[in-house]
Amino acid sequence: MENSKDLEKEDLAMIAKRVKYQLDQLTKEADKYSESMCKDLEKEDLAMIAKRVKYQLDQLTKEADKYSESMCEDYEYFFRWYAESMYKVQLQLSEYRKLRAVVGTGSLSDVRQYLENKVKNITYDLLNGSPRLSSTSATTSLAHTFEVEVKQEIREKFLNYLNSMETTE
Repeated sequence: MENSKDLEKEDLAMIAKRVKYQLDQLTKEADKYSESMCKDLEKEDLAMIAKRVKYQLDQLTKEADKYSESMCEDYEYFFRWYAESMYKVQLQLSEYRKLRAVVGTGSLSDVRQYLENKVKNITYDLLNGSPRLSSTSATTSLAHTFEVEVKQEIREKFLNYLNSMETTE
């Protein structure tokens, strides 16, 4: 009778070891799957951001080309009606080109960090900077006002990008 109880204990111990081994294997597989899913989501987020940035750059470039045509045809007319828009488009193009370079690194965490820093810096500038520049040049003061307006727009767009990336946090 003691032998049979010892055998049962040995059998149960062996079964417990097998179950533990299988659980460990399943846990490893689940971790790999989870890691793979996170990487896939990150790739999708990065691809989505890249697509949105490309779209913005394409639209802004088309707009700048249209203004350039107008400028070449009749500069005075362009200056009166489109100079402000062209200046704002150029500022936006500059920001989106910088973002495209970061997106090109292929690292979602770098893109997220860039966007967070950019939003933080723009917010600081908007809250602590003057909406008007005290300059003897009316054009320089006006350009500063346009820059403030563009910063507001860029901040909103970049916040939207960050919000769309929350799926992988």
